[in-house]
Amino acid sequence: MNAASRQGLETVILRPKAIFGPGDTALLPRILAAAKAGRLVQIGDGKNLVDLTYVDNVVHAILLAIAAPGVGGRTFIITNDEHVRLWALLRQVLDHFGVPPPARRISPRLALFAALLMEAWARVDGREPALTRYSAMVLARTQTYDISAARRYLGYAPIVSVAEGLERTLNNMDSDHVA
Repeated sequence: MNAASRQGLETVILRPKAIFGPGDTALLPRILAAAKAGRLVQIGDGKNLVDLTYVDNVVHAILLAIAAPGVGGRTFIITNDEHVRLWALLRQVLDHFGVPPPARRISPRLALFAALLMEAWARVDGREPALTRYSAMVLARTQTYDISAARRYLGYAPIVSVAEGLERTLNNMDSDHVA
């Protein structure tokens, strides 16, 4: 229970995972920029599964949570409920823009060590590290989630698939002339 709930306010916590969609400035554009600069390496064996959440599905979940009776104080994981191979999806994005996929692969352990060094250096020079331990693990590990509580209590079901959301996102990125 959060502080607002303890004060008598009805609250619902939604935890969408890996939001993507038109206007995304964090997930796909950063990976694309790293690949274009030749800095993207595959971390791990490339078989890790992830759950993504298209932005329209997040909005849909918010609207359902507002209208759902008796869900106050609960927390819900929100995803597209599609476990996708991250590196296959990233290769699809890179291919869309004519950017070669990463030619190198490193172990998660090496990526974590490199990220630790980059984070330490970032504290010295004040710039954002090229790789963080968090992002290294996101790129290397399987991260899938159970959304059955959101389905049961909110009536949530994704309204846009990962494939359709990716197509919409890539078309938007094209019109924005991603660097």
